[in-house]
Amino acid sequence: MCVKRRYILIDLNSYIESISPVDREELLYFNTQLYRDYNPAISGYTLCMMVPPEFLNLPRGSIDATYLQYLSRTSIFNILEYTPPQISIKNSEITNSSGAIQYASEENISYDFSCTFLENGNSDYYAFLKLWADYIRELLLGSIKPNPKFLDSADPAYGALDYVSNFYILKYNQFMKDVTYVGKVFAAFPKTLPTKEFLGSRSTNDITLLSTDFTCSYYSESFDKTSDLFAEAESLLLQFSSS
Repeated sequence: MCVKRRYILIDLNSYIESISPVDREELLYFNTQLYRDYNPAISGYTLCMMVPPEFLNLPRGSIDATYLQYLSRTSIFNILEYTPPQISIKNSEITNSSGAIQYASEENISYDFSCTFLENGNSDYYAFLKLWADYIRELLLGSIKPNPKFLDSADPAYGALDYVSNFYILKYNQFMKDVTYVGKVFAAFPKTLPTKEFLGSRSTNDITLLSTDFTCSYYSESFDKTSDLFAEAESLLLQFSSS
């Protein structure tokens, strides 16, 4: 008769706790900090998710909502590197006979950030970035007319831009089961096209990484799981998983 054994995987910290004397609280605390809270192997995963613009007046047949949703769903895997807008504290000083006293006077958030996309065999991301830049250009030249509701001061959408995107930055714990941090970039659009990276070099046949600079209107971040940012990110993830 063959008896099947059940193996239960536990983390290193739990194993050490199970074999350590119960009266050695200092040792247990040390192991908890070293092997769980400050695990040198991994401290979590960071993913970035892009919500593409609406592009309300694109030429018929050029792109559709299904394709934009596909780009949004795959962006969480294709955005390999992300440099968020920088938050800084501006300082001023009061001068007296004994010297200068520095004090915080203003919080500044930069408007620039960058992303590196992993391109696929269909060149979906470069084609999308090119379409994005062309749409903005044609809109500025007047070839594409803005949606009338954006120009109506009585409409709630007055002043809106249909060529801007939002980016969500998700920080997971090391088990990828819990989001611990959410950042959001508001109203972003590209500043440069990564043409050189897309074309590459004739002497290589490497994977294509597209590094793109963006500008945005604002950046917000939160560790509070009851915040609106967490609710927005959770709603998007549930939407992708159910579609």
